[in-house]
Amino acid sequence: MNNHPLIRQIYLYVCALIGLILVVVGAVRLVDMGLKAAIFTGADTYPVYPAAIPVPAGQNAPTTAGPSPAEVQAYQDAQAATERERTASTSIAFVLVGLPLYLYHWMVIKKEKNHA
Repeated sequence: MNNHPLIRQIYLYVCALIGLILVVVGAVRLVDMGLKAAIFTGADTYPVYPAAIPVPAGQNAPTTAGPSPAEVQAYQDAQAATERERTASTSIAFVLVGLPLYLYHWMVIKKEKNHA
């Protein structure tokens, strides 16, 4: 690869930049998730418009019934927790892939600059 030092240098900087971008995106998503969980708890609330549930007809009984407010709240809480877990797993994956990619290529760049 010594025949094309400019191409090698461009490759190393591009890979380091990609790794750094992955780390930044993952860190931003983790901070976002933490802020939603700790401070902006309403950001994880998704309105649910429950559909009517058919029930057997009886004396003076309605033909449909909706879920109780407690059931709606439990569903919303479960949905928010699931979304936080998805965000966390994706963000951690970004950081775990991006950090070694960045560090390796930046270390090679620094080593080549010291030897030049």
